Amino acid sequence: MITGTTNLAPNPEVQKYDVNQIGFASKAKLSGNYVGAVVDFVYASGDQNFDDKKQNAFKIDPNFEMGLVLFRHVLAAQSAYAPVSAGDLSLVGRPNEDLDRLPTRRSVSNTVAVFPRLWTKLYHGVELYGGPLLAWGNVPLADPRNSRFNGGFPVNALGGSPTSQFLGTEIDVGLRTQFLLNGAEFNAGIEYGLFIPGPAFQNAKGQDMSNLSGGRLILRARF
Repeated sequence: MITGTTNLAPNPEVQKYDVNQIGFASKAKLSGNYVGAVVDFVYASGDQNFDDKKQNAFKIDPNFEMGLVLFRHVLAAQSAYAPVSAGDLSLVGRPNEDLDRLPTRRSVSNTVAVFPRLWTKLYHGVELYGGPLLAWGNVPLADPRNSRFNGGFPVNALGGSPTSQFLGTEIDVGLRTQFLLNGAEFNAGIEYGLFIPGPAFQNAKGQDMSNLSGGRLILRARF
């Protein structure tokens, strides 16, 4: 919990903000010799009003991973445009200071998410794992420019104001292994994620955002 006051991002109407931000994470594991399960749960408060006297968006350390696509790419990309959107000269004569506080920078933020996964050990220590990430917005997604044109009521970066805060489902799978060679430890893996957007990402016409996918290759050596 973060509470207090800050003069970060002042504007002509508000010089000092009240800070009330809450984050919570938990993990449960069940491990056997060849199979197991892991469940991650995360809560992070969000902020849907850019013009009140409060800053409520809790941003978890970017090194805390929760899936591959939703938080690390989709919400990071949409929120990265927020400083430009908030500084639109058709809304303000002069952009406010410290608008770089708005992007999530790949942090988990504004969500209630659960991520159950199963894993099994295959031949020679190769491990296969995967599961669905289910995520909801703590508050509706809001873009500064679109929301202000809507009288302050939350409108997302796509111009939509959905009634549901369900962010969507992300299905992640991976394959990894670990081995020793001449006293050095090596890790290798490959991961793939498919994000199926929920109603929270609908545009102004009520259309769903297209599915997004991505992957990564992991190589690490420790001597």
